[in-house]
Amino acid sequence: MFQSILLFLNSIIRHIESPLCLRCGSYFSEKNYFCRKCTNYFLLNYFEKIALDYHQLVQVTSFIRWPKNESDTLSELVYLLKTRTSTAAWAWFVQAIESEICNLISSDPGCILIPVPGSKESSYHTLNFGNAIQNLTGCQSVPLLRKAAGQKNQKTQTALERTAAKFEINEEFTGRLENIHQIYLIDDIVTTGATLKNISKILRQSLSLDQQEKIKITGLTLFYRTKAP
Repeated sequence: MFQSILLFLNSIIRHIESPLCLRCGSYFSEKNYFCRKCTNYFLLNYFEKIALDYHQLVQVTSFIRWPKNESDTLSELVYLLKTRTSTAAWAWFVQAIESEICNLISSDPGCILIPVPGSKESSYHTLNFGNAIQNLTGCQSVPLLRKAAGQKNQKTQTALERTAAKFEINEEFTGRLENIHQIYLIDDIVTTGATLKNISKILRQSLSLDQQEKIKITGLTLFYRTKAP
């Protein structure tokens, strides 16, 4: 009940801040920032489950294809999904891919979701995404990672720099890895997979050799972005 009230209030705030459909400008936008007509267009033309394997370090599953040279609509959508008022939107997107999410994730206590920290403390995308998945599946979202101080904005980094980006484990959650056999890294976009590969390495280095052999790390992102030539 309380969660429903929060989502309702969040929806009101979101409509005040961003009342227009991202594609056609209609005032009748839904929780996902599109009107009903453009929602159908979006579902038909962009939703596509994609499984990627980055050198056996981490397998990634994405659900929305971001084509080459696509810019305005998806860029604005990603920006809005990073804001504090994106809770209802993330809940909508997770509901749209409910069957795929439930096939991938269980409420097994040996599984956890780990949101990837954003470039800014004010980025709420991975937390909201993780919480929406937690509400759907019961698998707990744990803010186990934080980005080390002094890091450049991810947008300005090359793939090599993202591979070397520094993340730290929040000490209060260190014990949560002891009995875990499956980790889902939660992020909004994957392009080269460099950030997820780097985090996978960092997490494995924090584990005993026995745990490293048993644990599986999987990336889960909403968007898969193909780079323009």
